Amino acid sequence: AHLASISATASGGVVPGWIASEIEFAYDLVKHLGLRWIALFSIVGLAYLNAKLSLVFSIIYLAINRGLAARRAHRSNVDGHEAVVAQVVAPEGPGVSPPVSSIELSVNHLHSRESSDPGSLLTDRSEHEAAPRPPHSLPKAYASWAIFGIFGAHRFLLGYKVTGAIYACTLGIFLVGHWVDGIFLMRYLVRHANERDSTKTKYVALQPEQPDFV
Repeated sequence: AHLASISATASGGVVPGWIASEIEFAYDLVKHLGLRWIALFSIVGLAYLNAKLSLVFSIIYLAINRGLAARRAHRSNVDGHEAVVAQVVAPEGPGVSPPVSSIELSVNHLHSRESSDPGSLLTDRSEHEAAPRPPHSLPKAYASWAIFGIFGAHRFLLGYKVTGAIYACTLGIFLVGHWVDGIFLMRYLVRHANERDSTKTKYVALQPEQPDFV
C-alpha cells in the first residue's frame, strides 16, 4: 500500500521519480534487513564519519601546536643569542682594561671550570643525554583518539582503563566525552600519565635489590 501510494504520487508529478525510487529502495531495505541491521549500519557509519572528523581535527591541532612550539623555541634562541652577544659596559679611562664581551666571559668560565674539574662538563653532558623521554606523546594519543577514540582507545593507551571501558560501552559517552577529551583534556591526560609513570619508575628504581639465595 505504501509503495502504491508512492508510485501514484510520483506518477501524479508531485514527487520526482528519482526521489520515489530512493524512498522505495529505503523501504525495501528496512523491510528485508530489519531495524537491528539498520541501527548497526548507522552506528558504523557514524563511527566512520566521527573518525574522519577527529582525524582532520587532530592534524590541524597538532600542526598548530607544533608551529607554536617552534615559534617559542626560535624566540628563546633569539633571546639567548641577544643575551650572549651583549657587551659588558666598562668605564673608559687610562689604566682601565677594555670591555670584555659575554662570549669571552663564558669561554673563560668554561676553561676555568674544566681546569678545576675536568669531569664536570662530561658529567653534565651525560646527565643531559641520559634524560628519559616521556612514555606518552601527544601525537600518539591523538592518533588513537582520532581512529578508535569513541571506544576509549586513547584512555587505554594512557593507562585510564576504567574510563576507557566506560567509553567503550557508551561510544565515548555518546560522543560528548570523546570530543571533550580531544578539544580540552588531551594535553592534561598525557601530562598526568607521564607524571604518574615517571613516579612509578622512580619508586621502582629506589627499591633495594633482593639478594639471591641459593
